[in-house]
Amino acid sequence: MKNRQKRIEQARAWNQANPERRRAISKAWDERNPGAAQARRARRAQRERDAPGHHTRAEWLALLSAHHWTCAYCNANLTRPCKDHIIPLSRGGSHDISNILPACRRCNSSKRDRDVAEFIAQLAAPPPSAPSTTPS
Repeated sequence: MKNRQKRIEQARAWNQANPERRRAISKAWDERNPGAAQARRARRAQRERDAPGHHTRAEWLALLSAHHWTCAYCNANLTRPCKDHIIPLSRGGSHDISNILPACRRCNSSKRDRDVAEFIAQLAAPPPSAPSTTPS
């Protein structure tokens, strides 16, 4: 189990150190596997439809206005805002406006399936060091 956790931490460190390369790899995989990519998007859409609670476009726009069209995490100006679920849908969170914050794509993607407290703790933590390429 320790080796598995170590590999996960090393992969996370590499992904954080190489975001452009990671995006290119993901995009290439999606292009090679269009059916799997479509299935992933469909699962996400179904999770939103099945989640309890809903909100209107007017409520979403009011929330964006209340946050001055800035990311709730990094205060970046939002030109293409993302709806971030405070308690992720994958953890039983609702799709109600009270469970949503405006976020930039970077923060929303970085948060993944963590709740706000976990994500903020991760933001405050020092970044993991990249895996060493020199032999020990």
